Amino acid sequence: VSEWDYTNPNPYVVEGAFETGAYAAAQDWSMLARFCYGWSPHQYKLPQPIHTFTVVSDPLRLLSERAGALFFLRGDVRKSERCYPLILPRDYFKRNSQEPGPILNRLALLGKTGLILCDSVQSARLPQNTVQAFSLDESALPMSRIARASQALGKLNLGASLFRNDTGELELNAEQGTFLVRTPRSEAFVLKEGAGLSGTFAKVRADKSFCSVLCSAMDSRPLTESNRYLLLHLTQTTNAGMEFRSQDATVLDKWRTGNAQLLIRRGEATITLNRDLSGFRLYALNLAGKRIGELPFKTANGKTEIRMKTDFNGKVVAAYELIRK
Repeated sequence: VSEWDYTNPNPYVVEGAFETGAYAAAQDWSMLARFCYGWSPHQYKLPQPIHTFTVVSDPLRLLSERAGALFFLRGDVRKSERCYPLILPRDYFKRNSQEPGPILNRLALLGKTGLILCDSVQSARLPQNTVQAFSLDESALPMSRIARASQALGKLNLGASLFRNDTGELELNAEQGTFLVRTPRSEAFVLKEGAGLSGTFAKVRADKSFCSVLCSAMDSRPLTESNRYLLLHLTQTTNAGMEFRSQDATVLDKWRTGNAQLLIRRGEATITLNRDLSGFRLYALNLAGKRIGELPFKTANGKTEIRMKTDFNGKVVAAYELIRK
């Protein structure tokens, strides 16, 4: 994918790398290119206000890239096995003025998908592990594993709000506004204020503010055995002086004040790990990844509970290191 992004200003912008990295890994894509890290070299050298696309000036979006990289580059999220291809006749757009309905994009939430270009539906060569293919040529008669694209909504329940992919590692709930990644080495949670979400190794409650949370093993071990963890707790970055018309931030009246002062939305979350981590130490990290202080945590009944807040002694905190002594 040559260009992708979740753009500012957007209260939920940090979820972009979580979701894109995870689903790209499940699709087994070869490359992801964010548009864009920066417009010019000086943006990498001097503090800048956040912009619509630029990532380098937004510290929380930069941290969210780490989550996406773990899912996609390290391979924490495994590729889907079941295939749901779309069959596209080569002359489709000569005969049709409209693109296929966006509902078909939801096939990627279930398993691998993509276009098969062919001269006719009958000549299409389906990938191995094809569960159901859909033809965009509505005049073609359905075959054993090929149905009309208009039937996808009913056959696969694409109108639902809850989607769990074929490996069980990715779960998106549109109605609840949540996203869950559940793998042996990483678990991630995107959730609204007041919501809770449970993985296999961890569960998270967003006590204050929307947030995207990551718990990942930073060694070669699975989460259940790791000696070092990275925790991310990401909310939102804005420019000082930004003005929105309402709390939902759907209309922006003033973009920035001209300086590079940034604000982080205050947030609090609780993460509970299904492991007694007595003998570990928890460090709050600054936005450059340096330790700025040690924090307490609770252990009981084989579990560990950690309170995450976006400030520590007046400094912004979005990441934590949990390491064995």
